[in-house]
Amino acid sequence: MKKLVSLILAAVLLVAACSVNTLAAVPETVEPRASEYLSAYTATLTTGTKKGEVVLTFYVSADRTDITKIGINNIVVYRSNGTRVRSIGGTYENGLLKANLGSYGGSYSVILTTNTSYYMEVTFVAGNSSGVDTRTFTTGTAYSHS
Repeated sequence: MKKLVSLILAAVLLVAACSVNTLAAVPETVEPRASEYLSAYTATLTTGTKKGEVVLTFYVSADRTDITKIGINNIVVYRSNGTRVRSIGGTYENGLLKANLGSYGGSYSVILTTNTSYYMEVTFVAGNSSGVDTRTFTTGTAYSHS
């Protein structure tokens, strides 16, 4: 009887040990935080309805309740061949920055040379009195029609 109990106990311990190793080998499915302040950010660029217009649609969020500044710090516009066209600073006045929000989304229209494809490098920002963090995101291309 002692031998049987010892065998059962050994089998249970072996199964438990294998289960722990199997669970440890499973990759973590939770995405890491974007930064200390930014939890998510994205942007898309589309063709606008006006002549030469492209429209940047964006979203940025922070998982903190003490955010005093959130949005887009800077946009750099490029032709699809990589030639830099212009830089646009984010301000509260042009609507690219907001105060005291945990998340912010919107759109920003830019008029450019017609019949050209563009993309943008968007620098997102979030912060408070203790610090600020930024991350850069590159959009896909959009065509400015005539």
